[in-house]
Amino acid sequence: GDHRDLHVRSRRQRQMCIRDRLGTEVYKKVRHVSLTDDSLGYDIYTPSCISLDDFLLYEVKTSSYSGKFFNFYISRNEAKIAAKNTNWFLIGVIKKSNKFEIVGHLKFDVFESFLPTDNSENASWESAKVKLPMHLLRKNLP
Repeated sequence: GDHRDLHVRSRRQRQMCIRDRLGTEVYKKVRHVSLTDDSLGYDIYTPSCISLDDFLLYEVKTSSYSGKFFNFYISRNEAKIAAKNTNWFLIGVIKKSNKFEIVGHLKFDVFESFLPTDNSENASWESAKVKLPMHLLRKNLP
């Protein structure tokens, strides 16, 4: 996932510099946090384009298939963090010919109903495979 995350971070850094024309100060604030701590529930921490005092959390997911569905795995921890943070976004990436393409983004509430539920105190889910219709992804980065 590191190459995929770096692609998204780089794209976000370019986006921030173009939109805000703030140059390297904003560019440096886009951080690939999962390199040092994979338990945070997101991969990239970035300033918001709307207000630099706010920030966004990106969880980057890759699917190799670009048909009608975007398939990905999500951990219970990622879902838990997403549910608590309205500034959390899933970023969908498709790998094509060894290159990464950002296909869109979505908030947790869009796919929350796709996740399993714990029906017994004797068992719980820790990871889930999600088959998400592609049309639910909003274009570009938030």
